[in-house]
Amino acid sequence: MGSKRTEDRVQLTTTDLQEELLFRLVRHDNLEDWFLRIFPIALAISTFLIPRFNHIWVFRTLIVVSIIAPTKLYWLRGRTTELRVSADRLVASGNLQDLFSTRKSIPASDVTWMGFDSIAGGNPGGFVVDSEEGRIRVFPGLSRKQAEEIADAILQRFPSIRPNFPR
Repeated sequence: MGSKRTEDRVQLTTTDLQEELLFRLVRHDNLEDWFLRIFPIALAISTFLIPRFNHIWVFRTLIVVSIIAPTKLYWLRGRTTELRVSADRLVASGNLQDLFSTRKSIPASDVTWMGFDSIAGGNPGGFVVDSEEGRIRVFPGLSRKQAEEIADAILQRFPSIRPNFPR
């Protein structure tokens, strides 16, 4: 009923349900990811606790704000992202690497393109969906091969989403 693929630090599961396709991505962290999460927090705490750190409180606050930027807090949303695709809607939920949103929904009729997007503007490459309302980076960190397999599976199962979709 479903298939599992693991590449590097992501595990992608595809489940073919009666009326929809379900893609589930689970990210597995390594030591570098753990360090990048803990180091800024430890530095921010030590900035306030070390008595010999003789900077004014405004400078300390600026250090904390710059270190704990929203881009560093995506891991708080968890390791899992899901994409449910039906004939009329695409719904992404979970960790979308968006600090303020855990769910985005696109009507299938609004989809203009889907597939792999390489690294741009500091964002990791991965599977993205473009619609008339904008771009949703659904599965950041996926390889080109994985992203194209997702797009192909969606278009094979639901050809009505984009009848003349360029591939």
